[in-house]
Amino acid sequence: MSQIKIAFAGFTLALAGLWLLADTLPIGGAGTLPIGAAFTQLTGILSIGMMSFGALLSIRPKWLEPTFDGLDKMYRLHKWLGIGGLAIGVVHWLTATGDGRGGPGGALATSSQSLLESLHGPAKGIAQPALWVLIALIAIALIKYIPYRFFAKTHILVAIIFAFMAFHSVVLMKATYWSQPIGLATLGLVAVGGVSTVIALLRRFGLRTQATGTVTSATYYPELRVLETEMKVDGTWPGHEAGQFAFVTTDWREGPHPYTIATAWDAAERKIGFIA
Repeated sequence: MSQIKIAFAGFTLALAGLWLLADTLPIGGAGTLPIGAAFTQLTGILSIGMMSFGALLSIRPKWLEPTFDGLDKMYRLHKWLGIGGLAIGVVHWLTATGDGRGGPGGALATSSQSLLESLHGPAKGIAQPALWVLIALIAIALIKYIPYRFFAKTHILVAIIFAFMAFHSVVLMKATYWSQPIGLATLGLVAVGGVSTVIALLRRFGLRTQATGTVTSATYYPELRVLETEMKVDGTWPGHEAGQFAFVTTDWREGPHPYTIATAWDAAERKIGFIA
C-alpha cells in the first residue's frame, strides 16, 4: 500500500476512532433520529478534518516532506483529502437530520453554549451555499482542460470557503464532544487549517527557498508538444538532482508552476533545465 493510501486511511480511521470514544451509531435502536444525528456529527467531523489536513499540506511544510517521501506525494494526498472531504461533506448534507448537539459537555461547552446557540442559525444557513461553491472549485481543480491561470485564481477561494465550513462545524458540533478527545482534536485541526489558509491567502510560504534565474534558452519541440527551458540561477539556489521538480514563476499573474528538472547540477555552470 502506498504512503498516500496509508496516510489517508490512517488519518480517517484515527479521527473516526476518536469520535467512537465519545459517541456511537445505535444501529437497530428504537428510532432513526439518534442514528441520523450521530452519523451527521461523524461525517461533519471527518469532512472538516480532511479539509484542515489538506489546508496544511497546501502551504508545503518542509518538515512533512520526509514523512511522505517528497512534495509531489504531499500534493497528491492534498488532492485526495480535498476530494474525500467534499464527498463526505455532500453525504453529511444529504443525511443531516438535526444538529444533535445534546446537553452541556464540560466547562468549555457550558461556558460557550449560549454563544454557540446564538450562532446556530447562521452556521446552518451558510453551509449549503458554501458547499455548492466548494463543489464548483473542486471541479475546476480536477478538470484538466481548464487553464492553469484560471485554476490558480479560483482555487485560492477554497481558503475562504474553509472558514465558513469551519464556523459551521465548530458551532454545530455536539456539545458533549468538547470534553472528549474528539472535541480537542477537531478544534486543533480547525486551528491548524485556519492558520494554513491565512498563510495561503497571504502567499507567505516557500519564501525561504526562493531563487532568481535568467532564461538562457528555450526550445519548443512541436512533435512532442514539449518546451525545454534552460536557466542560469543565482547563488541562493542550493543545487538539485535530475528528476526533482521546482515551482517556477514566469508571470506574476499566473503564479508558480511545478516543472520537472531535466538537468544534473553543476556548481560551476549554475544552470538548470526544465521540461514542460
